[in-house]
Amino acid sequence: MGREQRQFIQFIAALTMLIDHIGMVFFPSVIGFRAIGRLSFPLFAFGIAEGVLYTHCFWWYFGRILLTAVLSQPIYMLLFGITQGNPLFMLAWGAAALYFFRQGKKAVAAVLLIGMVSGRFSASGFMQNGKASAFTGSCC
Repeated sequence: MGREQRQFIQFIAALTMLIDHIGMVFFPSVIGFRAIGRLSFPLFAFGIAEGVLYTHCFWWYFGRILLTAVLSQPIYMLLFGITQGNPLFMLAWGAAALYFFRQGKKAVAAVLLIGMVSGRFSASGFMQNGKASAFTGSCC
């Protein structure tokens, strides 16, 4: 994939995230904003996977993702009123799982992925009242 294609995917990811956040803050009852916004996370995850593949130093890359997650957490909490970690923490967790998988440490990667999935569905509000709430959950 060329540079222009990567930049286009990054632009679409940022745009759909912005639409999601505008909907969450200003139009919480309009599901269309949230539905469009659901496209952003898979696009960002793809970008993280590409980053893991092409970075020269994984730990610097991982550290930048975590630093961004930590610095943006207070803003995330104030703006959205959500106390769990913002999606950047999950992207960092996924980057670590992919890194360990590529290093041949598949058991470590499996533990990270199981922890990521189980923690996400139990603590995030993604499941509310026993129902999946993909558009209205407090995951992003």
